[in-house]
Amino acid sequence: MRKQQRRPVSTPCVQWQAQLASLHRNDLLPREREALRAHLLECSACAQAQADYRAMDAALRSLPPVAPLPQLPRELAEAVYKQQRGTRMLKDDMQTKGITGDLEVIDLDEQLAKRARKVGSRPALPPRPERHVSRPVRIISSLVAVLVVAVLAGGALFLFSDHSGPDSSVTGSQVPLNAKVLYTTSPEIPGQVKKASIYAVNPQNGSTYWKTTFKTKLAINELVPYKNTLFAPGEDGNLYALSAKTGKVLWKYALKDTSSGNVPDSPIAYGNTVYFSTDSGFYAVSIYDGKLLWHVAKPCKPRPSNGIVDPACTHDLSAVANGKVYGFFDGLYAFDASNGKQLWHNAQLLTKGFSNVVISGKYLYTIAGLHLDVLDAVDGRQVDVPALATSGEANGLLGADGVVYYSTANQFVALQGTEVLWRQNYSGVLPMAFSQKTLFVETMNPLEATSKAFGSYFYALDASTGKIKWHWGEKAPDGQGVWGPGYSIAWDGRLYFFSMGQVKGNKWVEGLWVLHDGKRDFYPLQD
Repeated sequence: MRKQQRRPVSTPCVQWQAQLASLHRNDLLPREREALRAHLLECSACAQAQADYRAMDAALRSLPPVAPLPQLPRELAEAVYKQQRGTRMLKDDMQTKGITGDLEVIDLDEQLAKRARKVGSRPALPPRPERHVSRPVRIISSLVAVLVVAVLAGGALFLFSDHSGPDSSVTGSQVPLNAKVLYTTSPEIPGQVKKASIYAVNPQNGSTYWKTTFKTKLAINELVPYKNTLFAPGEDGNLYALSAKTGKVLWKYALKDTSSGNVPDSPIAYGNTVYFSTDSGFYAVSIYDGKLLWHVAKPCKPRPSNGIVDPACTHDLSAVANGKVYGFFDGLYAFDASNGKQLWHNAQLLTKGFSNVVISGKYLYTIAGLHLDVLDAVDGRQVDVPALATSGEANGLLGADGVVYYSTANQFVALQGTEVLWRQNYSGVLPMAFSQKTLFVETMNPLEATSKAFGSYFYALDASTGKIKWHWGEKAPDGQGVWGPGYSIAWDGRLYFFSMGQVKGNKWVEGLWVLHDGKRDFYPLQD
């Protein structure tokens, strides 16, 4: 007879394990229950884990009580019975409480009292004789109590102090529930060139929630949380997954070969997987534990080029959308996101400096060839866009709200499908971010002026027309270059990014920039 195998319990997200293990509805605050409810709607792993927990609870409650041994004293037998059945029973109230499975408490003592009134009460037990507890027993009990207090105190000290591990250390506190937060990295710390830090920052005042310091530099300029997790590639050959709430490292994936600068790069999270590129190809690992799901080897070998990237053989992971992974090797490839199987290859599209790819609807847009190419995202075939007819080399590409924004050296164009929505004669515009029908762009010269005033200028444009709403900018000091922000994000009609800023005493420090209504707020980064 073949032994029946039992299905293992599903593994939930690490940051939601405690909430899923809660038995009583009052174990969680209302906002925590609501957050769990929302998470279960989008996370199949946690939803399955919750269903498994409920099934186990139901199975345990259905077990018959074990009959006490006949030789036990009556009061001890009753105590054993009551402990087995519990002083409270939990009834699943999922039908009325919703998907979170909030639980309703039933007092077993009250139920037993009702049953006793129906069948008659049992004779009262004789009074329990007083028992003498010996001095050694009292001493041992006191020692045990002291040890319990010490363990609890040590646990509290661990929870509320710095967490250090072999790869990183964390300082600060966790991000409050439902709080807005921005994440940034300091690529190099003065005097500690082999270290880098990630900061969780309050966008309202620039204060730091937590800071995680690594024992390696990080190869990243963009940190966007996905399912409450941040993914940071290290120059030590590890891809780190951090809790976006606490900054603690959850897991790491270590490359087997880290020779010749083979390090993780450009992580993109999609579904239950995080994808990244290395000099040896593309990788897909689980976002929950870092387990390798598949690897596509680089199909070409770069030609010797004195340190210059060979455009005929790169390793740029560009986008993940609609169940497909898009990236460049010897041309543009599309792979099945679930297993890494190659779907198509366009050998004519070689990257010449940009690996930007935007997927919008059924089309793929890229400026890899220093001009805009539009492809069918399903099969990779070229799509003709006669209405485009722009001149000059590509400068930037951004997709938002079903529209693609494309800039060249002398024009800025909005596309929907293959239709041009509007066109503005803006020179050298770089699209940055989108929020509340507002498109944020950066340029090194004022858009309104006919003469050049070299500097850093930021504009908020009406996304439906391309017309200017407001701007903020400053001219560069004579003989000096201009700075530019790295990754930027827009919320509530405001633009946020991290860059150098001037404080009292004309000192330049790294900090958070907030641009709104033609004004600038600057908050120095706090350690």
